[in-house]
Amino acid sequence: MATTLEERVTTLEAEVKRLSERAEREPLVVSGRTTPDFLDRYVGMFAEDPTFEDAVRLGREWRNADRPEDSDDQREAYDAVPS
Repeated sequence: MATTLEERVTTLEAEVKRLSERAEREPLVVSGRTTPDFLDRYVGMFAEDPTFEDAVRLGREWRNADRPEDSDDQREAYDAVPS
């Protein structure tokens, strides 16, 4: 089955067009993860949202509820760590 160069180029052009149209409709997925553009839509979504800040505070309180209180030595060591 011999095909000419023109037929091969025509086939390739049609495939490139099909893939380009598909890329416009569907996000690119690499290794099961979407491209970084996916997250750009969500960054800052909860900025200055009091409900979200409350949820973060409550989560922190819940995680820290079972921790023993720091001793004075531990507090001093923590305070000595440069920011």
